[in-house]
Order: sequence, then structure tokens, then C-alpha cells
Amino acid sequence: MKTTLLTLILLSTGHIFSQKSTSSVLGNADYYALLNAVPVLQTSPEAAFQYVCNKSIHCEGDSQLKLQYDAFIKQMELYANQIESHYASKVHAYNSKIGGDGYKNQANQNEMIQRMGGMDRVMKMSDGEREVAAKKAMASNMSSSSLSPFTEADLQRMMNDPEYAKQMAVKYNNMTTQGKEDIVNKKIVAGDLDDSHEAHIKRLKDTKINNNTQDINTFVSKTTSRLYEANETCSTRIHQAKSSSGNHAELNESYDQLYKKIPLIVTDYWGKYPDPEKVKQLKKDYALKHKNRATFELSEVQKEHKKLKSIISEVISDYRSFLASNGHRLNDELSNLFDGTNTELSLLQVEKSIIGSIDRLAQISHDEDSTASGYEQAYQLILSGETL
Repeated sequence: MKTTLLTLILLSTGHIFSQKSTSSVLGNADYYALLNAVPVLQTSPEAAFQYVCNKSIHCEGDSQLKLQYDAFIKQMELYANQIESHYASKVHAYNSKIGGDGYKNQANQNEMIQRMGGMDRVMKMSDGEREVAAKKAMASNMSSSSLSPFTEADLQRMMNDPEYAKQMAVKYNNMTTQGKEDIVNKKIVAGDLDDSHEAHIKRLKDTKINNNTQDINTFVSKTTSRLYEANETCSTRIHQAKSSSGNHAELNESYDQLYKKIPLIVTDYWGKYPDPEKVKQLKKDYALKHKNRATFELSEVQKEHKKLKSIISEVISDYRSFLASNGHRLNDELSNLFDGTNTELSLLQVEKSIIGSIDRLAQISHDEDSTASGYEQAYQLILSGETL
């Protein structure tokens, strides 16, 4: 196969197969601002009490936590609604353009659907027939690729025989680079590939688009997986800390046992009841124990909260850098939904993951501050004698 001058020009022009449309909304939201709007996770029950209740023993007046959390929710919903509104408008405009059968016509342009006989035929198939037809179409499609080392028969067998698939994968992985190149050349010689100038340029373009799609989808997968794992790790470690020895449930159980052992005072009017002074002291002791436990749990949650926030910040930075370097490779055309090359919708999953992770961070702050404040409030009420 000879490389033409035009081919060299195309290969040397990095943006020649640019897929980005200027209408994309991706990357417009300031996620650093949203991250910084997350309510502050306090470091002690006393600080949490001031943050939640303004040091009012009955939590009177405006809560700073509530004000900040409400403001955060509004900002988060604003970002989410901007994205939703953008795509709703885009889809509406596209639907108006393509008409009622537009999506079916678009699907019929997909090579896999074509190999299966078109949408009308596919919709009439049973689930079993559809699976068989899809495997056959996929094998035919993959074997026709210039880079495929397998025949259509090989691929069909591989889809139904996992062990055979493993053997063939090992065989291919052990091939030399020259061996893989020979496969392409043999297909050309055998006439399996169109080696015309137009076909060659089309293969270059298709390869470029597929590479763009693969690179972007790989980034999306790695990024969303990283955020998912970070959230799961954070939740797991917080749960472990809060359920460790000496937790609030164990303190309540211990309190109940000691309360039952308090000597009873017998009177003619009130009958029998636990010694009030001993009850008062027990309540005070355990209110302090709960407060100290809340202090310990806050310190543990702080560690995980900081780790999650740091990872989210890194992801935002990586995402912005990725868009800056790869924005020209973005494909936001709705007409590409059925061929799997619409990468704007893929990258949208990154933004949703970022928003979801920041929301989780805010929930942790809100819940843990509220809990710690509650234990400080209970302690203050005990000291004031209001609960006795």
C-alpha cells in the first residue's frame, strides 16, 4: 500500500478529524467553586454546636450550617439544571429536525444494525434470535476490520466458547508486530479490503474517530471508577470508625445496665424510684462520654473527608486538563448516538460523578456536624439541669 502525499498531510494535521462542536456545555461549570461551597466539617462537638446552634442551647436563630448547606444545594442544582436544560434543548431541536422516524433512520445507518437486517427486522426478533443475530453481525463486522487477525468463523466460535477465545487471544498477543502487519497485507492481496485512495482515506478517518472515542471513553472509565472507589472507601472507613469499640450504641447499653443498678428510694407518696442524685451523676458522666466519643469520631471522619476532597480536587484538575488537551476530539453530534462515537455524553458521566461526589462530601459535613452538635447540646442540657 503506497502512502500518498495527501495521506501524509492528513496524518501531520492533528485536528484534521476534529469532532468538537462549539455548542458543548462540558467544562463550563466551576466545580472548584462548588467544592469550596461545601459546608465546613467541624473539628469538635463544641465547634459543631456553635455552627449548628449558634451556641443556643435550644438551637434558636438561624443555623449557619443550614444556611450554608441550603446555599450549596442551590448552587449544585443550578449546575445540574444548566446541563439538563442544555441537553433538553439540544434533543428537542434534533427531534424537530429529524422527524418521527429520525431515530429509526439513524439506527439503520449503524453498521451492526444493517448487518442484522435493519431496525424493523430486529424489533420483530425474539430475544434469542436477536442475540444470535447480534453475535453473527459482530463477528462479521470485526473480521472485516483491517486490524482483525481472526476470521468471521473464528470470532463466532470465540463468542460462544470462552476457552477458545482465551487460546486465540494468547495466540494473537504472542504475534510479532510484523506478523500483525502481514495480516493486513494478506487481506489487501486477497481482495478483502478496498485499497482505493478513497477507501484508504476513509479508513484513516474511521481509525482517527475510533481512536478518539476509545481514548475519551478510557479516560471516562478511569475517572468515574476512581471517584466511585474513593466514595466507597470513604463510606467504608467512616462506618468502621463509627462502629468501632466504644461507640454510642455500646455507651447506651452500658448506661442502661448501670441505671438498673441505682438504688431505689422508697416514699409513701412517690413510691419507689432511682436515687435522683445518682441518676443525675450517671447522666452527666455518660453525656460526657458521648461527647468524647463524638470528638473521636469527628477526628476519624475528618481524615476521610479530607482524602475524598483531595481526590475530587485532583479529578477536577485532571478533567479540565483533559478537556483543554482533547476538546478538539470531542464529538457532540446526536446523529452519532447509535454508532457509539458520541463522546460528549460519555464525558457527561464525569461531570455527573464530580457533582455526585461533591454532594456526598457535603452530606458528610452536614450529617456529622449535626450529630456532633447534638451530643454537645445534650451535654449542655445536662449541665443546665433542664433534662433532670
